[in-house]
Amino acid sequence: MNIQAPIDAVRWIPLAELKISPLNTRAEPPEAEIDQLTDSLRVSGLLTNLIGLETETGVEIVAGGRRLRGLNKLTGDDVIDPIPVLVTDDPATAQAWAGAETHARVDHHPADEIRAYAAMANLGRTPEDIARAFAKPVRHVRGRLALAALPASALMALRENKIGIDMAKALTQSLDDTARLERVLQAVLNDELASWQIANALRDGRIEATDRRAVFVGLETYRVEGGALTENLFEDETLLHDEDLLDKLFRHKLDLAVETEAEKSGWAFVEPIYDLGHLDYRRTERAERIYRVPVELPEADQDEWERLEEMEEAGVLSDEGHAALEAIRTRAEGDYELEDIEAAGVWVYVNEKGELKVSDAFRPKAGKTATGANADGIEKTTTSQPPVAQAAIEDLHRIQTLALQTALVDKPELLLDLLAYQVEAQMPNYAALLAVTLSDQSIIPEKHDAADSALILDKRLTETSNATGKLAPTDMAADFAAFRAKGKKHRNTVLAQHLARTVQRPQHITATLGAMLAEDLSIDIRKTWTPDAPIYFSRCSQSHLVDHYVELTGHNRDDERVQAFAAQGKGHKVKDLHGLLHDLSVREAMGLSRADNARIDSWLPPEIRGDL
Repeated sequence: MNIQAPIDAVRWIPLAELKISPLNTRAEPPEAEIDQLTDSLRVSGLLTNLIGLETETGVEIVAGGRRLRGLNKLTGDDVIDPIPVLVTDDPATAQAWAGAETHARVDHHPADEIRAYAAMANLGRTPEDIARAFAKPVRHVRGRLALAALPASALMALRENKIGIDMAKALTQSLDDTARLERVLQAVLNDELASWQIANALRDGRIEATDRRAVFVGLETYRVEGGALTENLFEDETLLHDEDLLDKLFRHKLDLAVETEAEKSGWAFVEPIYDLGHLDYRRTERAERIYRVPVELPEADQDEWERLEEMEEAGVLSDEGHAALEAIRTRAEGDYELEDIEAAGVWVYVNEKGELKVSDAFRPKAGKTATGANADGIEKTTTSQPPVAQAAIEDLHRIQTLALQTALVDKPELLLDLLAYQVEAQMPNYAALLAVTLSDQSIIPEKHDAADSALILDKRLTETSNATGKLAPTDMAADFAAFRAKGKKHRNTVLAQHLARTVQRPQHITATLGAMLAEDLSIDIRKTWTPDAPIYFSRCSQSHLVDHYVELTGHNRDDERVQAFAAQGKGHKVKDLHGLLHDLSVREAMGLSRADNARIDSWLPPEIRGDL
């Protein structure tokens, strides 16, 4: 059934002539709920039209009965009369509308929602009250009320579509620092910040609560010690303001853990690691690991071990059983020799999850004697004088590198071969000869539907990745020779695909270079994408959709076809614009000229015109 309204369906009808239709299937709402809606109408007016059926006795409201009851309770200057009503004389269409009222509703601009909800909140209404009045989820209302705390300049930028709702939400991270918020807002409005820079600008040195130090210390301890923090109102994220305080608390708690480990273990040294979430090679390069002496468990313990492991594998082991199993495993590992304990030590650190960890045990290599504990652990040892200072060895390594670079600087083809080989093999950085890292740039829209033909994807790009981490070949020299044997054409193809994936959208300082490339390459975005509903039209405001319709069709704004388009719900506007660009039969039915079709075939959203 086609339930689209005829062009002249919206009529302004005196309030006294309207009554609720039997087709309005909603139950009689509580009087308190109508009072809440009346408050909403008093503050914000009637934001959406009613829907009615033309009968012999007049127009009966099939959708919007709650609003009609609220309108009838308004008095004095608050009275709204006449009332906009979307009318049909077809009972079947009216029945369909009664079951789908949102068909004819107009989406409100977020800034208008914020203002309306805030006004009701100022009258003492709770978020639950406001949600009932506007037929919105409570979570949605709370989110809009949170945005009401933004300064007027930010809300004005939102209303004028200079920033989006996501940007407005991001700005709430700096509600406690309006000066910073205003600086970031102005930088955004002046196009001085790239999208990836905005979050960092708003945080400006603040620490996420997921930082290992914050997890280890605990937010409550940080608060008690006077630390300020900001909770993101829209994301599960908390930012700590005082890194110095956090670091002080972190070091203090880690020091206490070191003292506890030293008292109970008897190691020659127990050292904290403040700066890393793991034990690094720098601390162990002059030491050797020691191992426990395994213990042969009694037969009964071995049987119990086997029984508990079987239960663990079956997923039926209780917490007590896990504890018992861990105790048996620990006993089976045995213990260290007394002489090892007296000469060796451990490091205590906090891993990236914020968990306290104690490292494996190490002792100085032969010829070194532990003399105490400091921030460098085994570094604080006495050792025989090495034949060559470590700094001299590092200088010799630099000379080796200089010799290699000097030989290669005149070999551009070989360098290109090495680069192509490296990126195609996706080697980890530690195994690569060239200290070059390539980063893929995002090219797939968030709303992309793989089944949607509006976006034309080049497999040479989508199947190419600059991610690293594959195992390095055992014989890299032979592997590189095999790569070179494939020829220069293969090498250039590899480089073109991998380097192309790193190209960024020209902006700011690269804008003029991007314009030159666009001209030289004759770039036509329409060869890659035809504007569609999922990626673009469904995410535009209603007024923006009307602007697009006028531009695409060439109709004047006072044309009845434009007025009919504007009277539709957003879903129908989006569908019509999508069809205009993707369905030739839609254009034929509209009787568009050759010039009209040419304009549509070259049309792009204004947001990306001239960017390339």
